[in-house]
Amino acid sequence: MGRKQPPEPHKLIPKDTSDIITQTREYELITPLFGGGAVPGEADEDLPIRGTEIRGQLRFWWRACRGGLTKKNQKERNIRSNEQILADMLARENAIWGAATKHKEEIHKQEQGEVQRRLNTVYLSIEVLNENRGEPINAYIVRETRGGNGKRKFVPYPIRDIPGYASFPLQPSQKELQTALTPHDVPLKEVRKGIIFTLTISYHKDYKEDVEAALWAWETFGGVGARTRRGFGALRCLSINGDPELVNLAPSQSDQVIGWLNERLKDHVIVGTWPSHVPYLPKEFGEGTDIVIFKTSTSGEENKALYEIWNRLIQGLKDFRQSKRRQESVWPETHFINYLKNNPTSPTDYKGLKKFPKAQFGLPIVFPLHNNKHPNNIKRKDSQLHLQPNTHERFSSPIILKPIACESGCYKGFALLLKGSRLERGSLILHLIEEQTKEKKEIGTFETYLAEPEQVLISSGHSFSIVTDKGKNTLRAFMEFMSKRR
Repeated sequence: MGRKQPPEPHKLIPKDTSDIITQTREYELITPLFGGGAVPGEADEDLPIRGTEIRGQLRFWWRACRGGLTKKNQKERNIRSNEQILADMLARENAIWGAATKHKEEIHKQEQGEVQRRLNTVYLSIEVLNENRGEPINAYIVRETRGGNGKRKFVPYPIRDIPGYASFPLQPSQKELQTALTPHDVPLKEVRKGIIFTLTISYHKDYKEDVEAALWAWETFGGVGARTRRGFGALRCLSINGDPELVNLAPSQSDQVIGWLNERLKDHVIVGTWPSHVPYLPKEFGEGTDIVIFKTSTSGEENKALYEIWNRLIQGLKDFRQSKRRQESVWPETHFINYLKNNPTSPTDYKGLKKFPKAQFGLPIVFPLHNNKHPNNIKRKDSQLHLQPNTHERFSSPIILKPIACESGCYKGFALLLKGSRLERGSLILHLIEEQTKEKKEIGTFETYLAEPEQVLISSGHSFSIVTDKGKNTLRAFMEFMSKRR
């Protein structure tokens, strides 16, 4: 048996447990764990699944299901502004899941009533059951090849099962590839497969609906570790309080999955108003607009079907983002960035469309410039163009692509478009960052949304998904594109 994690600090269980519900849920990771440790992108060998991370996931999915403010509460509390709606959501969230404490001394300064409120927040603990904490595997292998000039070089290739377009942060850096003497000298990052763990969760009976909603959404749409929105760390619940019969998985028939999801959305998602820019789930999915269900085309071995559907989902994203027409990218940012690689100080001279519609898939986006030159002919050394929102460092993708465990050992997959999370107009800022000096120079602010008559044509077999700004932005066009590939 694995070593049991210590409880999270300052999350004490009340002595009076008559109103406390406790359950233990056992999980298996059906896709590898990416990161999850204290160091970003790396799994912790001793504690690959961390209680603090699970709490953060449950908070997110609670917001997505229960964070909205009902019309009744809005009227009773006279809440009108977005700031008031946000403050109300955070107050309810902290009452259930606990508020961050800046200093340990603050705990002892709280009044008795506040201490009791803290004791009534959700308590959880994790125990990893695998003796070896899952199986560590390299996400990439490195092979020696010859370039066009005959010089040898080392090239990383994703392993067969894991989609490389989702695991690219695990690739060795150019510096690591260039300084290695043999392929075996290149340092490789690991993911961990097959982790099994239990989550023991205790909560006050008043929070039963809130906790059940967060658990269902996390199990269905979320995961553990990094890049869960691209399918890593996906979960299958094995038992609840030791009973596998209490687990309610999605049906194995593809045409019944949407109905199953919508029944649970009605149970777990409230009707209300969410604060601006807070991602949330709808009360009912529109098939082809909010969600697209993929079924496996593989029969036989269970793992083969799982990885086949995961790779199809990620390949769909890759094909959409890298769409070409007549051997050239259909996306305006590709041509603009290619121009800026050689003319970084004169963006106003570019005559094409200076917009970034693919930014709607998530930010930041880093464009490396290590093979290009300055206007004064000095070779660049790993400089970057860096695109991000002008008010934040990051914008999380509202698109989720992941496999889902179903009854009878089957798997389906889905592309999900979350509500509420969108970029503002004119909200992008592009910087040039020099690697050697770390100098950060602003190139300008840019737009992500197209305007009539601007459009992008994405080929999908014999038809096209058209990206415009009137009724079908980049994300809507992507969902249409995926509908044609399922």
